[in-house]
Amino acid sequence: MTAWGVNTYGQTNVPSGLTNVIAIAAGAEHTVALKADGTVTAWARDDSGQTNAGGWGKVTAIAAGGAHNLALLSNGTVQACGAPIGTQPANLTNVTAVAAGLDFNRALRANGSVTAWGGNSYGQTNVPANLSNVVAIAAGDSHALALKRDGHVVAWGWNAYGQTNVPTTLTNTMAIAAGSRFSLALRNDGTVVAWGDNAQGQTDVITNLPAVKLIAAGGAQALASVFSTLTQYPVDVSKDLLLIYNTNSLDSSHVCAYYLAHRPMVSNANVLGITCTTNETFMTNEYATVFAPQIQNWLSLNPTKRPQYVILFPTIPSRVNWYSNGPPGVYWEVGATPSVQYRLHTFTQGWRPFVSSINMNGTNDCVAYINKLAAFGTNGHVVISASAGGYGNSDYYFEDAGRLNVGNGIDAWAGVLAIGMPTNVAHYAGLSDPHWRQATNVAGFFTWGYNGGMGNQYVSVPNSPFSVRFYGDSAWYLYQTGESFNGVRINDSPIFPTEHPIFLEWYSSVAFGGANYSRTPACGVTHVDEPGSPGNVSSLLFALWAEGRRFGCCAWSSHKTVYFQAVGDPLIAR
Repeated sequence: MTAWGVNTYGQTNVPSGLTNVIAIAAGAEHTVALKADGTVTAWARDDSGQTNAGGWGKVTAIAAGGAHNLALLSNGTVQACGAPIGTQPANLTNVTAVAAGLDFNRALRANGSVTAWGGNSYGQTNVPANLSNVVAIAAGDSHALALKRDGHVVAWGWNAYGQTNVPTTLTNTMAIAAGSRFSLALRNDGTVVAWGDNAQGQTDVITNLPAVKLIAAGGAQALASVFSTLTQYPVDVSKDLLLIYNTNSLDSSHVCAYYLAHRPMVSNANVLGITCTTNETFMTNEYATVFAPQIQNWLSLNPTKRPQYVILFPTIPSRVNWYSNGPPGVYWEVGATPSVQYRLHTFTQGWRPFVSSINMNGTNDCVAYINKLAAFGTNGHVVISASAGGYGNSDYYFEDAGRLNVGNGIDAWAGVLAIGMPTNVAHYAGLSDPHWRQATNVAGFFTWGYNGGMGNQYVSVPNSPFSVRFYGDSAWYLYQTGESFNGVRINDSPIFPTEHPIFLEWYSSVAFGGANYSRTPACGVTHVDEPGSPGNVSSLLFALWAEGRRFGCCAWSSHKTVYFQAVGDPLIAR
């Protein structure tokens, strides 16, 4: 954690050893930090006991007022410290968010109602009688904001500077923030709207601001965080995860339901059933008139949500035929079939979700994959990391063996070396070297496979001449090959007939010499068409994975083509 600015009371003197911070709040002259273990640290001015935070049990959210703090506990109750700000209402339970003003407090309850207490000289605790369906709250010095489920903002309290005069044209709001005497709103297209006091230019939103992910407001300043695929934003599954299944497929609905029930920490994810073809490829008009409208309808019904992570389940088509006038049934024009994942990633302004698929070969393979997530997901966090739990998946294997020219293998190797990975765990096989036939403690693996001269049985046929076997702690790794069309489910291309393993084999029960799915990957990167060169893999992919980034971040920060497809849970890390 880093702090700067006015330091009269040491409010920017971050305590030494303060790590694993997941949330921060700034009061008038003190600072508060929430750690991943649910404990709270506070420092700086303490004339009212505002730094006496802690001893409350597991805290999930914090807020800082003028000289006081609020803490939301995991059981849905609220604790406070510092200057006494009125009397907290009795039986205040089922709270999901808290906000602190200069001298008043607010709590959002699970039923969408708002409770307020404390100073009321400007009516800031007079919650409108008909206010309901609230999903977010914010507090300024003496004014209050509430975001409703329909994307509209309601404001009340001190209005000397127009800070509660919500613009009549403001709709589709996704987030709100309140400064001392002004207000901010983030719309779901990534644009920012501000109103109220502008003495210091705090409502002069920067023109041509790129798509914004987060907003915040201080006394007389506004902050906007521009979206970056490399940033590890906090995850709220109820807002940030969307699961899409095909209502025309029992397999699809079953796997989605199994994921919800067995994958740790996702039971309150958003779920969307889409009625569409079960073919692997959408014709262009099918995508445009059947699939896309159902996505748009969900977005319209949920204006406050733009999930960062989207998972597609079996039988949701993986490709979109670009040629609407092509002959019926001809889906394989090279370079003409972007992935459904890519189309969703670029679906609308201000929304760039990390899309992946859990669409292994049949229900059994999908269930086995989800069971693997459950087995490793024992740390109580939505992001599942094997290495964080002590698993010894430490080694990376890359090769250009069997190729005429060096390429993606050496690029991937260079990527992990660039972040400081030692050569004793980052292994590379060059053009004249033998293929990696055995690998131990695998954390990442790249091969050209069939295109590197390994035949078409190296993944799932144990006795083939080029069979690849993994040993040791090799149940959690990122996998990638340089083979054409490795992301399709049925390789019936008249141009590239079945010739090499496709990703379904990676997730088979006997893959890489394992039994009962013991050697299948945690995630993989594929392409649903011929990606060309250098489109297969980016050096950034394995480097980000080695750094411990989430798979969704690794995949979509490194993708290069419209044919890209990520396979696996996006909220996992090495």
